[in-house]
Amino acid sequence: MLQNELLEKAKAGEFEAILALNKRGFFPASKESLDDFICRLENLRTEYEKFDTTLQKVGSFELEGVKFNKADVIPSEMFCDARKSNLELYDFDLDWVPGFFYSPGAMFGGCAWGIPPYFFTLFILRPSFRTRDKWYIYGRQELMAHEMCHAVRFPLEADKYEEMFAYQTSTSSFRKLFGPMVRSPLETYILLGLITALMGVQVWIYSQEYVKQAYFLPMPVLVLMGLMLGYFAFLMLRQHLQNKSYERLLLMLSTFTDKPRAVAFRLNDQEIDVLLKEKTLSPDLFGSLLDQVGAGDLRKKVLFSYFR
Repeated sequence: MLQNELLEKAKAGEFEAILALNKRGFFPASKESLDDFICRLENLRTEYEKFDTTLQKVGSFELEGVKFNKADVIPSEMFCDARKSNLELYDFDLDWVPGFFYSPGAMFGGCAWGIPPYFFTLFILRPSFRTRDKWYIYGRQELMAHEMCHAVRFPLEADKYEEMFAYQTSTSSFRKLFGPMVRSPLETYILLGLITALMGVQVWIYSQEYVKQAYFLPMPVLVLMGLMLGYFAFLMLRQHLQNKSYERLLLMLSTFTDKPRAVAFRLNDQEIDVLLKEKTLSPDLFGSLLDQVGAGDLRKKVLFSYFR
């Protein structure tokens, strides 16, 4: 987890120690001072120590009513490829979040479960990944790399660009581009609601006797189909525009950093939006814009460490 020595050095203000934490996926959230940052990590370390003690003594661990067994712990070697992928893509090597094989439902693939305020996090993978590398279109490595991105960015409490960053770990070009188009549970419920309503109306209408003599789509079906297709079109267009904005952000950042993806990954929604209002960026303008949205000095120092 977190070594006491590393935390003590960071607490004393040793910037190399702060950068070492950053490399492991610990970086300051918006407006966090050094004291706030270290306090969060110390509390997080305590939570993981309690978790480890309970797991070793009892043989299981319960989180919000869900029981995880020691026998279902994901072996550390299964994380290696996902860790390597994120190190290359976003410059972090996450080795401190434990995982379990567990499934709450038939269609569950996996998730990162983070609990505020310190964001104690567990990885959860469907049990079939214990012996198989693939589940439908998703590979185990891709899913784990995806969830690692969420685990690291939980403290940013960002939503707008969250799935976009995570889906860049995908092996599929289509999923990279359009996997993030549904950004919240509400948007998922709207989509599922439209699909369910369309199916229900079709079943009801075509069970009526008058339809046997009519060869047309009744008006309710046309309306629902139009709404569903329109909603799909909206989601895809919105994501297309976000993809374009993201590529433009990387292009602007690449003028003064060799790791634009790593820098962008550490930004929250508000910071990204304010940067995208500019046509060009320089280190001075970058710092000024971060000041406008209250990024905090420690956060700026970590981001500036990537500049040439």
